[in-house]
Amino acid sequence: MNSKTSLIIAKILKIKNKDLNINYLEEEIIDSFEMIKFINKLESKFKIKFTQKDFENRKFTNIIGLSKIIEKKLK
Repeated sequence: MNSKTSLIIAKILKIKNKDLNINYLEEEIIDSFEMIKFINKLESKFKIKFTQKDFENRKFTNIIGLSKIIEKKLK
């Protein structure tokens, strides 16, 4: 089952549900310029701030992993 957070991220990236585990950077779904806008949207939407440690986390590169990072920040 996909979390609400995962579905929100997928919608922002325009990715279908079945693709939530793909690496959106390696698959070139988002480029470096779009990544900055994407991060800003996520921080604004969830009222969080990512740290350098978050960006270095391998989970950050796919929707399921990123949603876990965000959900942990929301606790």
